[in-house]
Amino acid sequence: MRKAEREPDPQVAATLRTSGLAHQAMWRCPHAEARSREPLPAPCVEGLARIKTVTGAGGLTSCPHAALRERWVHSAVQARKWREAGHVCDRYGRLTMVLAQAIEAVDEGIAARDADDNERRRKAAKRGG
Repeated sequence: MRKAEREPDPQVAATLRTSGLAHQAMWRCPHAEARSREPLPAPCVEGLARIKTVTGAGGLTSCPHAALRERWVHSAVQARKWREAGHVCDRYGRLTMVLAQAIEAVDEGIAARDADDNERRRKAAKRGG
């Protein structure tokens, strides 16, 4: 949907918006204009299972991108950046247990994704590709 908003060509923007609305509906995205109460389709359930395998993020029940729009997720990612720069306490006053756990969750997700990427590259190199 954001690509549609940024697209200067009105025809391309309309196509992107139509596609985005269809994907939001299929994934039962909480940000969709209209949401079905039906269970997720099998491809979405399989996708969420793969996301759990790669990132460790289980318990997702709808669009995996929906959480990225949640304020707490954004705050955890920003706090992680401040921590990496050595200024998390300057920014937040002190590192609370909740904030530390949120940063750890982001770190674990990134580490899991990196490990999966490395494994995929290793297998591809082994196959000669």
